[in-house]
Amino acid sequence: MAATQKIHRLSAFLALAALAAPACLLAGFVNAATPPAAASLFAEARRHLEQSNQLGEQADRNIINANRLRKRINQLRARSRKTPDQTVHRQLNETTDNLVGQLQQTQTGGSELRQQSRALYYTALDLFEQGALVRWEGTILNRKPLSMDDSTSAFIAHNTKFRSVHPNMLNKMGTPTDNIDRSQVDASMSMLVPALAGQNAPDNLDIRSFQLSREQNYLAHIEVKAGDKADENTAHLVPFNKIHRWALFLSDLTGNPVTGARIEIVGHMPGHVHGLPTQPRVVGELAPGVYQVDGLKFQMKGWWVMQFNIATGGDAETEQPDAAANSTDSVVFNLVL
Repeated sequence: MAATQKIHRLSAFLALAALAAPACLLAGFVNAATPPAAASLFAEARRHLEQSNQLGEQADRNIINANRLRKRINQLRARSRKTPDQTVHRQLNETTDNLVGQLQQTQTGGSELRQQSRALYYTALDLFEQGALVRWEGTILNRKPLSMDDSTSAFIAHNTKFRSVHPNMLNKMGTPTDNIDRSQVDASMSMLVPALAGQNAPDNLDIRSFQLSREQNYLAHIEVKAGDKADENTAHLVPFNKIHRWALFLSDLTGNPVTGARIEIVGHMPGHVHGLPTQPRVVGELAPGVYQVDGLKFQMKGWWVMQFNIATGGDAETEQPDAAANSTDSVVFNLVL
């Protein structure tokens, strides 16, 4: 009888706890298992990623072979210049010409393999993104690259001057191309954005809000959390010079949430000698694999690089991981704010 009463009391306690728990937490725990549709997308993405890696390895081997051929060609040319024997000189030149042809083929093949590898990688990343949207349906609010809130576009740092720029430069100057209203852009020049005092982002910079980690252990996604009012219209807008928070979504490549990770956050502006003015940190998990990041602040417009160093395994309570079980990786996001 006593055991039965304890069970009833425990059931009542759990029911009350469920009623009191935040909806986001309940959603995260109820949907802890990866839905079949998401699992299928993740599996297809892994197949493309594996093919990409295989082609990348072949491209690397081509580079190694090309370096060997180039070294051999230089040696033969040096011998050819020094030999007084015209017959030997002619033979060395013929051998060199053959190797030059092989070198060109090897370099061309390596370049083609690299392009194919890159195309497959981004196909895989697209599939991982689709899988994550299914996995966290209703929780992920944004799939756009993060950008500066338009209401703060008049604020700039380092006393930079406004200047006209060609529309082709807009992505370099802080406005993602998919956010540009082309009907408002003059055919030759535009005043949409300020000059960034030499702070230009590279061509074809990957500014996705979904990224794979360096060692390809994790898929990560970032979005802005603007309190209880966060929605799909604000989750990509970064406020200028204001402390705010993000949500970091983290899963493995099967779609399962990564929980209990220890995450270090580092941010900087390439080409500048400073990083973030604050020290953002993860303050907890909103749901399995969904981490709340507090203390973010961007005091300058331009190209920012945000790196999340991720450690899993070991003793998360004491932050003294077991070396045998510990795993470390990092994921990088490029922002053009």
